[in-house]
Amino acid sequence: MLAYESGPAGRSLRSEPIPVRAGQQHIAAAFVRRVEGPYEDLIRPHDWSFAGGGSGGGGVTTLPHVKDLIIKGPYRATGISETVSRQQIFSCRPTTPVEERPCARQIVSRLGAEAYRRPLAAGEIDRLMPLYERSAEKGGFEVGVRDALEAILGEPYFIFRLEKEPAATEQGTSYHIADVDLASRLSFFLWGAPPDHDLLTLATQGKLSVPGALEKQARRMLADPRSEALGTRFAAQWAAAAGRRQGASGSERLSQLRRQHRRGDAQGTELFFDSLVREDRSLLDLYRANYTFVNERLARHYGFPNVSGNDFRRVEYPDDTRRGLLGQGSVLVQTSLANRTSPVLRGKWVMEVLMARRRHRRRRMRRPSTIPARPRTARC
Repeated sequence: MLAYESGPAGRSLRSEPIPVRAGQQHIAAAFVRRVEGPYEDLIRPHDWSFAGGGSGGGGVTTLPHVKDLIIKGPYRATGISETVSRQQIFSCRPTTPVEERPCARQIVSRLGAEAYRRPLAAGEIDRLMPLYERSAEKGGFEVGVRDALEAILGEPYFIFRLEKEPAATEQGTSYHIADVDLASRLSFFLWGAPPDHDLLTLATQGKLSVPGALEKQARRMLADPRSEALGTRFAAQWAAAAGRRQGASGSERLSQLRRQHRRGDAQGTELFFDSLVREDRSLLDLYRANYTFVNERLARHYGFPNVSGNDFRRVEYPDDTRRGLLGQGSVLVQTSLANRTSPVLRGKWVMEVLMARRRHRRRRMRRPSTIPARPRTARC
């Protein structure tokens, strides 16, 4: 393991290699303080920048920091390491050539069900097994499984979430989607990930659409830590907190301030939405809630007292100036111009995001160059 600490103008410090044993290890890097007393001329203009601003020049008058930490190896390794990913793939181990094909079929069936988010039909397994057999003849059992897995990952059923219509469905009519498709919808919406074993088993048995079963599974999944994806993915995309407008600022100070608070504002909005879901609050609290989430940096900017540290916490607004989602900094920034507010942008955001009313622009037909334009008459 090699650690590098670089300074400006190509100056760098390199630590000596440190041997680390193979296997899972917890590795960290830190600077050992060898001199007591304050650092001389310690100036840093922005929290997000490592650049200094004192007499030593850029990058010198700030605290030392690690630029690169490189881990190399293993050296002179023999055999194949037993990793977690290999354990998840090879659920069985053949001991004789006769056991190889049944074991490979079991692996392909299980991995295909996880990749497609539904059990594989016998015909789908039969279509994948020749890929295993051709590769296994040349490279052995593991090479055959590898090529079959590559084929699974290249299938449209893995790349896309395809939903099949019932055979007797007429065009333009409504129909109930299959339980396995419903399981994928629910899982990717709440977790941003494929359905787990419990949800997939229930859907395979056709019991997910039973009255009460869907709500029970939704509450179970919301209690899981993976449901944080509902705030970080859905809320961020819906409210456009992650990709808000980044217009050019009218001054350097405003540009620096926006950069410092960009991620903090978005994270505060995500935590606000997550609290509404976890506490099962009213939908109206999305607009009237009297609290938000800030860390020390945001609290200092917005004027909230008694908040310290980088961790976000819930604080109540001191007055009714701000309320709910419309008072979030992430929303106010994206609905403003570079250096002033814009009622037009905010009204447009309310109509499109909150009211789901999008205005479709009409395409103007260009007049052919061969047809003369109609002369305009002036009116008083």
